[in-house]
Amino acid sequence: MAAGVLLVVLAATGVSGSASAHRTAAQPAVYWGAVTGSVADPVLSAGNVPSTASFASTVGKRPSLIPVGYSWYGCGAGGCAFVPFPARALSAIRRFGAIPLVSWASANQSGGDQSPFSLAAIAGGAFDSFLTQWADAARRWGHPFFLRFDWEMNIPGLWPWSPGVSGNTPAAYVAAWRHVHDVFVREGARNVTWVWCPNVEYAASSKPLAALYPGSDAVDWTCLDGYNSGTSPHAQPPSTWRSFASIFGATYAALTRSLAPGKPVMVAETASSESGGSKAAWIATAYGKQLGKSFPRIRAIVWYDRDNGDGMDWPLSSSAAATSAFAKAIASPYYSSGRFSTISSSPIAPPATTPRKAKGGK
Repeated sequence: MAAGVLLVVLAATGVSGSASAHRTAAQPAVYWGAVTGSVADPVLSAGNVPSTASFASTVGKRPSLIPVGYSWYGCGAGGCAFVPFPARALSAIRRFGAIPLVSWASANQSGGDQSPFSLAAIAGGAFDSFLTQWADAARRWGHPFFLRFDWEMNIPGLWPWSPGVSGNTPAAYVAAWRHVHDVFVREGARNVTWVWCPNVEYAASSKPLAALYPGSDAVDWTCLDGYNSGTSPHAQPPSTWRSFASIFGATYAALTRSLAPGKPVMVAETASSESGGSKAAWIATAYGKQLGKSFPRIRAIVWYDRDNGDGMDWPLSSSAAATSAFAKAIASPYYSSGRFSTISSSPIAPPATTPRKAKGGK
């Protein structure tokens, strides 16, 4: 779905001439970005840079992440084919100063029968030629990028890789993930940072989440997707107004305390509707209070600013107040700006900490 970002700088209060008033404390910094562009125009040869640049102009800051998405296979005017490694698009993102966040789907983008892309077929080696070509091209490109492979795998029936589709099971998901990861390791594509990204858990999601986890040796960052659909009549399933903390809290705790302790966490998609409450207040509260205080392990976050044509009002353009709240929050140094055109280390580490004024400081 989507991704949200924001934080209000903690303002220091009071005036003091003591040395303690000027002490600072280290505060984790966060990568941030936005899903931009149009679903109707998914051509990503430019790496979504034009639409991201427009978004950055609106909110007053260049993002440190640019998300792009590719399926394994698709059909167009030139026929049907496997989609090659997008070196041109990722280079455009890097020139912009951002880190590519690639969502990579083991599916036929053109729809139709997805059973040839079953998880069992992937784990059994049916796509090894394609995977080897992709891994080799990634290695030759040579720069770090995030790879979010087959995300939201715990939503039954939603994706070609979901449990219950094409005979897929949680065990088959783990086997497929590990097989794809092993191909990249074998080919020396060590510039890939592997992002395992379920949806936040809910009543009907596939459980336990641990059954879908490929293992710490095959995952670099964990990740969550989650939205506040509010009371929108377009929400599927129907929902109620929920805070960022109520959406992410329980699954975040499971990730950080037991399932993958020590791994940094990304929110790859989040956003809020305007229906049922104040979207601007949701943004300011989520990233001004809840994110930094209650979710310190979240070190990357992406706002979903794309109109899917389904009636949901995720983009900030839904109101001037939402846009203003986002711009104010993202202005904080807590959110790393686009300065990553020379990043070279893999797996990608969380951004460096940023100073935070101590209580009582100026």
